Amino acid sequence: ALRTRELIGQVKAMISDRRIDALAADMLLNRNNLAVLHTVPSSCAGEERRKEEELRVREITDNWTETEKQENKRMIRKLKKWQETPDPEKNLNMLPVLTRKDADIVPKWTETEEQELYGIRVLFHRIPCNGVVYIRAYFPLYGYSLDELTKTALFAGMLGRLPTRQHDAFSLQQEIKRYTGGMGFALMTCAEKGDDQDCTPYLTAYASALEEKAEPACRLMCEILTQTYIEGQEERIRDIMLQNEIGARQRIAGAGHLIAVKTVLSHYSAESAVRNALDGEPAIRYILRFSRKPQNEIKGFIKTARKLLENGISRKGMILSVTGTCPFDLNPLAESIPAEKRHDEKIRYNVDYPYHVGYQIPGQIGFSARGYRLIRCGEKFSGIVWLTGSILSLEYLWNRVRIQGSADGAGFQTDRGGNIFSYS
Repeated sequence: ALRTRELIGQVKAMISDRRIDALAADMLLNRNNLAVLHTVPSSCAGEERRKEEELRVREITDNWTETEKQENKRMIRKLKKWQETPDPEKNLNMLPVLTRKDADIVPKWTETEEQELYGIRVLFHRIPCNGVVYIRAYFPLYGYSLDELTKTALFAGMLGRLPTRQHDAFSLQQEIKRYTGGMGFALMTCAEKGDDQDCTPYLTAYASALEEKAEPACRLMCEILTQTYIEGQEERIRDIMLQNEIGARQRIAGAGHLIAVKTVLSHYSAESAVRNALDGEPAIRYILRFSRKPQNEIKGFIKTARKLLENGISRKGMILSVTGTCPFDLNPLAESIPAEKRHDEKIRYNVDYPYHVGYQIPGQIGFSARGYRLIRCGEKFSGIVWLTGSILSLEYLWNRVRIQGSADGAGFQTDRGGNIFSYS
């Protein structure tokens, strides 16, 4: 999988002798064995399954004799004792274990080459990337409220899926696939180490491309950033938001603990408050509200999107990061970004959620989380704290909460920002 040059060479050979056309025709136009499947959701399937299971269990237990009931109790006690009994030392010694010597490999340090181009801070990381170059652009966003950041994050995810002055939405997607291995736009935030009061949100644009396609990939990125067309795109925006709603519902059902963790940590620092606004509970609530009554939300959404396009994309404070084997001409990219625009003052972010909160979801599983901040305990982040979290998760919580308590999972973690949290 790492020897991509040979694979790319094979694809180019297939393009030159038209074998790719025959393959595409067979895969996409051959409709002899076509089947169309429709999946229809049920609003009562979960309740029906629970009733069926309850009935099945009752049918079994109602017919037990007194001896069978006692045998079942004995088996439960035996199971509990087995769960609480530590594994024998000889069994543990059979597991392969890494030693300190195995991990004692000093990583090769890569110096960052830094320069300035049209007032843009450019960072180049000279690393052998097998003919691929990775490009990231960061634009600081000042003067955005938490509500605006929620909308801006959702709009950033639409960049590349809306038309520009040069391409409609369909042909733009074709260009992205033609010149890049992937291109995306998102919001992120970062703060100085130990700073709970301030943070800076950033719009990030990222792409990967073959070295010979790096310059057209950059031009395409700049086109999307500076020429995206939102006038008259209300229907397209509504369609994308409906897709986001489906994804949000799936995220709640599949990873609700991550949403709970974001909600908990949002109390303790500006950085966590922003992260929660970007893709936590406030973002999900806004997506659902927009999807139900788009006519009430579309004007405010487009106003925020226009604010980003008109004032957020500029060279002021911009950072450009490039990783690859050798540099390439970045002048066209730098020239395409507008010069300094108006920048509002920084906002100090905080939330006023209650410290104990719960949300009802239509699922057969519940999620819970607790969290705090190391600095409020008078501690700093260190590798020891990280290691302690792993021991608690894999030794104690795994056995007590998952194995013995029958939960789907549990964990205790810390992060480099100094947050500590547990979840189940």
